[in-house]
Amino acid sequence: MTVTSTLPEVILTTRTAAETQGGTFGQTIPPVRRSDAQTGQTTSVLAGLASGDGFHTNFGLYNLGSQSITVNFEGSAWAKIRALDADINFTAHASVVDNSTGDPWFIPARIRSS
Repeated sequence: MTVTSTLPEVILTTRTAAETQGGTFGQTIPPVRRSDAQTGQTTSVLAGLASGDGFHTNFGLYNLGSQSITVNFEGSAWAKIRALDADINFTAHASVVDNSTGDPWFIPARIRSS
């Protein structure tokens, strides 16, 4: 999806939801400030990821520019993320989801200090 605007600032948010017999479980993914963006010259980490044993992880990426983006994503219980192009601005997040309840939790990517 591409969003364009003539306004000086646009604020977008998303929400994920899962319907279960016990009700609807979901989470809101908060907006991202351009000042919090990662560039291709930085590495960020997602910690606390899960798969198997009743959980799975969804990965989200916000491309804050107009160029296509390719990232290097490596890890399992944690992930290291780095863009392959230095001119890219982006941020990432993960949602770890309990397979039995559908209950998610949000994990924002944190830029590693050098």
